[in-house]
Amino acid sequence: MIAMPVYNDWQAVQLLCSALALELRAMHDASISLLLIDDGSTELPRLRFPHGLNHVRAVDLLSLRRNLGHQRAIAVGLAYVHDHIRCDAVVVMDADGEDKPSDVGRLIAKLRETDGDRIVFAERGRRMEHFVFRVLYLVYRSLHRLLTGYRIRFGNFSVVPTQHLSTLVVSSELWSHYAATVLKTKIPFALVRADKGQRLAGRSRMNLVSMTVHGLTALSVFQEIVGTRVLLANAALLVVILLIVAAVVAIRLFTNLAIPGWATYTIGFLVILIAQLLVISLAVIYFILSGRNSMTFVPVRDYGFFVRDRIRIYPE
Repeated sequence: MIAMPVYNDWQAVQLLCSALALELRAMHDASISLLLIDDGSTELPRLRFPHGLNHVRAVDLLSLRRNLGHQRAIAVGLAYVHDHIRCDAVVVMDADGEDKPSDVGRLIAKLRETDGDRIVFAERGRRMEHFVFRVLYLVYRSLHRLLTGYRIRFGNFSVVPTQHLSTLVVSSELWSHYAATVLKTKIPFALVRADKGQRLAGRSRMNLVSMTVHGLTALSVFQEIVGTRVLLANAALLVVILLIVAAVVAIRLFTNLAIPGWATYTIGFLVILIAQLLVISLAVIYFILSGRNSMTFVPVRDYGFFVRDRIRIYPE
């Protein structure tokens, strides 16, 4: 089973399905079906395969009631597959062609090497984005490593064995970010290096705002780790400030180096910093505790609210 979230990219999807059919010719022992997750598209799907899709058993369209966004569409799709479709593994990939069809066979081959014990991700190699995006992405990766302790080496393109699918669909974090959930749940995974391809048609709808939101949602999966690290950093900074205050007081009382009035202004400024750190620390503590006690979205339990229907579009 190959699951792909789609939002108005129907021309690219048609080209991608045809390309997948060609690539799957070499996998004679594999029975492949496609599940297109229509993420509340505003354009009607126009998919026709007059020449057929050899080696593709079926193409189904799972329509969602509203636009949820890329990650949540993946969560709904995985939960639906878990409940309604029998398969050995699920390939998760983008529908625009940037996840290359030629790499699907490599991911499945790696899955077989691991005897289905690991999720196999495509580790990003050469990227096709412009220079500014690559710089911003490098900054984000560094920030993510600093705040969470995890390196970002992969995205959504992966193959999930069924035995791990049952773990993912009961993880509330899946509603926020698929790849981060795999890290958070400590599901074992393997990597296959794969360069990113180019879109088959149309233009990307990702912009700076949507990419920033995507990065923040990945961090939100690790909110307890991020909050704890921020709290520890605040504590360390508070100790440093208190040592500086002690040094200022010592210089003022026991030396002749002090300039009149400087100690008062310096200590006043440091006291303001201490107050700000305490407020931030209390906010972080409240955020962590309230997050642990709040009701969460469980994909396998709640996905049905967003599914409109599933129709077979190939073979007709």
